[in-house]
Amino acid sequence: MKNARLWTSLAVIALVTTGTIEYFSRGPDFEVLWSRSIPSLLKKEDLAVALGDTKNWPVFHHELKETKLFRVNGGTEVPVAESNRLETGMHVTFKMEPVAKEWKRYEIRAEITSLNPGKSVAFRLLPESRGKITEVLGDYEWSFSVIDPDEKMKARGYLSAAAGEAHARTLTGRARFFGRIAAKILMNQTYPVDLARLANYEENKEARAGDYAPVYK
Repeated sequence: MKNARLWTSLAVIALVTTGTIEYFSRGPDFEVLWSRSIPSLLKKEDLAVALGDTKNWPVFHHELKETKLFRVNGGTEVPVAESNRLETGMHVTFKMEPVAKEWKRYEIRAEITSLNPGKSVAFRLLPESRGKITEVLGDYEWSFSVIDPDEKMKARGYLSAAAGEAHARTLTGRARFFGRIAAKILMNQTYPVDLARLANYEENKEARAGDYAPVYK
């Protein structure tokens, strides 16, 4: 008798769960917005060093191995040798390689849509990209920046903050489900920048050079 009740309860839970997922997965696709800031003990000018040279970007990006810059001339991409020659309109290839999973390499292709040297860089995802972003979201745009700390951060001794924003449009039922009930989780899983590592840039630069674990504070 107890087993029958148990199985009945599990069946009801399964039906409710399935129904909930199906309900929140329905309907038209919609835009998802996300933003976050992490306080830093570094001065803005010290933290800004990380933004201006793509050689520094692997320090604070998830799974990033290297980047390549391209100027677009009449529809043709021309490679740019200098890693610190960022310009609005450039195309960027992010070569991603999960740790200890080289066979899962993929590329994110983006256009620099906005650039404020030493302060912020914004991107638009290009269609030829691969990876988990393109599987669930479209019209994906994101940015990372260095900003002044708010009053609460200042009161705790912080000198700056690493900030990020992203917005995208859902493409699948899975994206619609998470976009409605857990948008922060969805965007955290797809946003390519680790803001905590950016906020602790100097220590993470040393950690990467020494092949140590990332530093989080």
